Amino acid sequence: MDSRQLTSTFMAMRQRLLAIARQLLGNDDDAVDALQDAFVGLWTRADSLSDERHARGATVISVRNASIDLLRRRAVRRGDEAGVIPEPADDTADCYGESHAERLFGEVSRLMDAHLSERDREILRLRDAGEWPMEEIAARFGLTEAHVRTIVSRARRTIRDRYLELQRIRTDNHKQNPQTP
Repeated sequence: MDSRQLTSTFMAMRQRLLAIARQLLGNDDDAVDALQDAFVGLWTRADSLSDERHARGATVISVRNASIDLLRRRAVRRGDEAGVIPEPADDTADCYGESHAERLFGEVSRLMDAHLSERDREILRLRDAGEWPMEEIAARFGLTEAHVRTIVSRARRTIRDRYLELQRIRTDNHKQNPQTP
């Protein structure tokens, strides 16, 4: 699909898209920002959109995702997003010579080994650590991009949930036995 067709499709849907973004974000300014972010994202991949039907679906999904990203960024700025791991004021080493980042990396690696299949671990590592594009990961494993996105999303959620559960248990244990580190 060429950029003129994409622009025409986007503008024809603008009021509907604005309503979707406004419903998620709660105000017009953020909704307009989400529409702009979504359009820029779509513009960069206009060649991959085969027809108007595909463009309409991708447009709605892009606006929804841009709105959710904006909500997440807002939550992170406020510091109230579930799953945000508070960083210590500095990254000094503990008594074992490990920094906070090293401890966190080790803990996440252990959780991945314990709770993810070998394939899911590899996909998550390629995506997050290797910064591979979804289409390359999909080709490597013989999957669709949508399937890879689902695997990455579920793997991240699993690790986040397990980490938060572990932190809750540690907090509960520390409250019961305050003298233990």
